[in-house]
Amino acid sequence: MALRYVTDPAAIADEPGVRRAFVPAGLGKAELLSLLADQLGFPAYFGHNWDALDECLRDLGWIAEPVVRIVHADVPPLPVYLAILRDAERQHAAGDRQLDLVFPSSAGPGNG
Repeated sequence: MALRYVTDPAAIADEPGVRRAFVPAGLGKAELLSLLADQLGFPAYFGHNWDALDECLRDLGWIAEPVVRIVHADVPPLPVYLAILRDAERQHAAGDRQLDLVFPSSAGPGNG
């Protein structure tokens, strides 16, 4: 898993053992952080800021499922968010928990 590009991100179905969030296009920082907190069930200490997001995605001990999947309808124009995702995904690449990041194929390498 890890980072992948698919034709229709919205068609990615829920699966057992996966905690999933769907990020629609056009969200700003506050909306994005609230959506992720709600859909992924972040712990009560989540501070709705970039540092708190980084902490929650790097330490996945707050969930029972072995996979956190974040499906994006588009690439959010938030460079800090994308850097947090990249760093957290790399951290979990060889661990017992996985961060599965899904983007539309139109955003993949060679398409921009």
